[in-house]
Amino acid sequence: MKLPAEHPLHLVIGLTIWSAFFIAAYGGLSVYCSVAVEPDAGGLKNPLNLGLLALTAATSVLLGILANWCWRSAKKFPGKVSAGVYIAGLIATVGVAIPIIFLPPCV
Repeated sequence: MKLPAEHPLHLVIGLTIWSAFFIAAYGGLSVYCSVAVEPDAGGLKNPLNLGLLALTAATSVLLGILANWCWRSAKKFPGKVSAGVYIAGLIATVGVAIPIIFLPPCV
C-alpha cells in the first residue's frame, strides 16, 4: 500500500528511520567492542567503520529519496512538512555518523 505524500504517517516515518539507524549503529558498535579480540586493529579502516559507513549511506539515501518524493508529489502543506522531517532525519543521521566513522572504535 502506497501512502499519499500528505498522509500524517509521513510526519513520523523519517525520525523513526533515524532512530532505527541510531539504535543499530550504536548497538552494533557496543556489541562489537564487547566481543572483539583486538578492537583497535586496523585504525579507521576496520570492518566496523566500513560497515557503519555503508549503513549510514543506505539510511541517508533512503531518507533523501523519501524527502524528494514527498516534496515533489505533495500538493498540500503536510506533505511539504513531511519532506522537511525526512531532511531533518537525514541531517541527524549524518550528524550521528560523523564521530562513528571518523574515530577509531572502542576508544
